[in-house]
Amino acid sequence: MDLEYEEIWKKNKESILFLHGTGLGSWIWKNQYLKLTDFHCVVIDLPGHGKNQANPFKLQTASEKILELIKEHGKTTHVVGLSLGGQIALEMLNNSPEVLGNVIITGVPIRTPDKTDNFEKLVEYVLQEYASQKNTDFLIKAYIRNYNISKDYFELLKSSTTTISPEEIKRIFKANMLFEIPPHLNKVDNPVLVLGGEKEYGIIKSSIKSLVKTIPHSKGYIVPEMVHMWNLTSPDYFNLIIKNWIAARKLPEDLIPVE
Repeated sequence: MDLEYEEIWKKNKESILFLHGTGLGSWIWKNQYLKLTDFHCVVIDLPGHGKNQANPFKLQTASEKILELIKEHGKTTHVVGLSLGGQIALEMLNNSPEVLGNVIITGVPIRTPDKTDNFEKLVEYVLQEYASQKNTDFLIKAYIRNYNISKDYFELLKSSTTTISPEEIKRIFKANMLFEIPPHLNKVDNPVLVLGGEKEYGIIKSSIKSLVKTIPHSKGYIVPEMVHMWNLTSPDYFNLIIKNWIAARKLPEDLIPVE
């Protein structure tokens, strides 16, 4: 499986790889890769999405293939991941921490061990309902309202969802909703920043707590007033946090610590 990707500011020495969330595409990072001009930025459509929609999505396979790309480039790469992209970043960190630098993830849900078979049945029901309605303008407009995203993104959101088959989106969502903490994260030395918007679902805050307890050199914060896709709604603030974390500088004081 070959994955298409795009490189911006290729001459810069430090690399950042951006991984998007479920049903989206590399376009969500435009306000990051155009403004982070001191970094070699790499964006990729995950398998099953956008330019890589022909490649069926499997989280483990996606992790392996993206790690292969990093190893081919031959230099340490920082990773920024949203939701599903953050889960893939954690899987990569679990398997090959030595090729990664700093890791920044936001809005990543973690399934706790106490979830029952009834939870999986609920997941199946939700996925079935979503898959049958995902292409409707009403659902996309509701998505925009819920996440406080500019209406300018309507066509991009619609394009991202309509290119994914119902069966593929069910497989992707299921992987996202049933993701558990990989087994070796308690042994990694990489600095890991775990974030979540204040206006996200409660599972995000509990997931931050679980990850910070597991990963030795990690910090967890709630970002005040922010929604799930706050890289779109507050790109300059998002970019400031990326730069400060990678440079080991002080983070904004309004971040709310999660321990």
